[in-house]
Amino acid sequence: MTLIFRDCDAIPGRIDAVRDAFPGEVFHVCPHHLRIPGATPIEIPGHWLPAAGESRGRREWFAADTLGLAAVAHFGITDDFVWFVESDIWGPVEKWRDVFAATAASAADGIFAKLMPRGHSFSRFLDHWRLPSTPDWATHSHLQTLYRLSFRAITWALADAIALREVYAEVKTASHIVRHGGTVADLASFCRYSAPRAFTGHPDMQRFTPGVLNHPVKFDIGSR
Repeated sequence: MTLIFRDCDAIPGRIDAVRDAFPGEVFHVCPHHLRIPGATPIEIPGHWLPAAGESRGRREWFAADTLGLAAVAHFGITDDFVWFVESDIWGPVEKWRDVFAATAASAADGIFAKLMPRGHSFSRFLDHWRLPSTPDWATHSHLQTLYRLSFRAITWALADAIALREVYAEVKTASHIVRHGGTVADLASFCRYSAPRAFTGHPDMQRFTPGVLNHPVKFDIGSR
């Protein structure tokens, strides 16, 4: 099992708790236009990115969301399962260990933080289901900041990266797995990884809670 730590924040030490808790190899990566100490810059294939002005016009968001897949291709990773973790998650090493241990025996093709069925959104600031780029086959919404994919789910995503480039990231990954006949699960069904309002989709909604995973935390409060 492998973990891709997607660093777009350059917060010193943020990766430490993840690396200490994870039982496999951890790859520390960042977008190619950033220079973050210890991270390997990864270039996102341009044809994976949406056209300018499409999907809310947030090309940099899509660069961050596809960074993990580009890292898998870059390093030639073929593990049965790969975790993808963003650098704006803060949590103690003990809670990270709980997450990895609780999900270790699961064969689900995708395990996602805040997985919700169609029509539900994790953020009052954005209704994914009203976006013109959201396809009729989309079945789930989820946070793209913490999730685990099986090798076949990654294969599906890589094969369809161009075709799916206009689809908003938070409805794309889990829905595409279901579309291919795979299985998805909510991380909360395995363990208590966070607390009410500690793990959200927007800084204005987040309430920092010690002892659990918090998102988004864009400031440095130490690695533990």
